[in-house]
Amino acid sequence: AKPIVPPLKKYAPTVNAGPDQTVKETATVTLTSFAADTDGSIVAYKWTQTSGPSVPIDNNDKAEATFSAPDISKPETLEFEVLVTDSDGLTASDKVVVNLVELVAPTVNAGPDQTVKETATVTLTSFAADTDGSIVAYKWTQTSGPSVQIDNDDKAEATFSAPDISKPETLEFEVLVTDSDGLTASDKVVVNLVELVAPTVNAGPDQTVKETATVTLTSFAADTDGSIVAYKWTQTSGPSVPIDNDDKAEATFSAPNIISIPEILEFEILVTDSDGLTALDIVTVTVD
Repeated sequence: AKPIVPPLKKYAPTVNAGPDQTVKETATVTLTSFAADTDGSIVAYKWTQTSGPSVPIDNNDKAEATFSAPDISKPETLEFEVLVTDSDGLTASDKVVVNLVELVAPTVNAGPDQTVKETATVTLTSFAADTDGSIVAYKWTQTSGPSVQIDNDDKAEATFSAPDISKPETLEFEVLVTDSDGLTASDKVVVNLVELVAPTVNAGPDQTVKETATVTLTSFAADTDGSIVAYKWTQTSGPSVPIDNDDKAEATFSAPNIISIPEILEFEILVTDSDGLTALDIVTVTVD
């Protein structure tokens, strides 16, 4: 008699549905399975959703499937199962969990309100953050006030040149930021423009001096919105004399010998402030 040969044992396939995932709402999610069969081959895959808000699964008959995460109003948990079939008709399955989290919009601060002088270069500085991604775009726009050209309007820091004004003006700017998920946030900042104030200067009292005397010219200058940065004494009439320290608030000269008495010498002081504005005054010195 022929020996009885027992039928070969068939081995079921194995499958792993991949690691659990945490993803953002609206993201494209990939489900990846890893299947094997020791005595044959995998001939079929089938992905199905077993819990959570329903989503359509693309390529649900492939080892790798995808779906678009839905919009959510609170965190959600979706569960998926993959069933594989081998060439002997045996099956195996595994499940994977996808945790959905809500997108977080970015935040932005357009910086503190500013008060600046006309014609100044003004810097607008924003401070933006995104807790679940990154800031990918900035956009500065002007929303009110005399129109100005904004340089670097697509950067976190932008600048513009304040215009000449005839009265105080208020300009408003808005920065809009976009994060890596396409969400946006905006904030506004106010820039108050004030007119420049020219300096004032007094060349001191008129003087009467003797010929050959050392004469001191003393000016008194002030600037309410800045500082005095330059002085310039010049002689505007009378016998010419060299002026010492003609670029200082206080200058000196030696009174000349004169032929006819009296002689009148006139001097002008020109001061310049930190905004480039000027003022002048005149003083006379009588030599007798």
